[in-house]
Amino acid sequence: MIPRAATQEQHDRAVELCRMHGPAEAARRLSAEIGQHIHRTTVYRWARLEGVQSEAPERTAAATRMAISRRKEIRERVRLKLWERAEGCLDEMLDASAQDKRHLAWAAGSCIINARLEEGEATSREEVRHDLLERSTDDLIAEAESILREARETGRSDPGDRPASTALEPPSAD
Repeated sequence: MIPRAATQEQHDRAVELCRMHGPAEAARRLSAEIGQHIHRTTVYRWARLEGVQSEAPERTAAATRMAISRRKEIRERVRLKLWERAEGCLDEMLDASAQDKRHLAWAAGSCIINARLEEGEATSREEVRHDLLERSTDDLIAEAESILREARETGRSDPGDRPASTALEPPSAD
């Protein structure tokens, strides 16, 4: 039995929209179409009386699985790019000025820390903070190269049992 406020056409449209989109979206769309509010429970009841079940939960679950898979793929690409950028910064240091080397060392370190973060490694700060500005450029380059060398030798991006790095701050423009 269809309520007096709705026509058979509107009822049929509501049931079809409910099958495709679920009762809440069907009620929203039909209310907008006819200019009169129809509650989602009304649409749900009409669909249930017709023996119609919504396909929305299955589509939502499939879309959620797809989004999770896509996000994992993107994170993996980002992680790989971070390691590549860190290596690129180290390569650029060979011909860079002393000031540029400091900036490149900071950038390489930042890429390494973020790559480690993406790999799920510990992200808490240590009590001891290493101030990059107080360390020599050669020391920074040597440490970054050592980390990348270890990663290449093990065939993983995990640098082994090294302690988690602290957050880096960019060098000041001297």
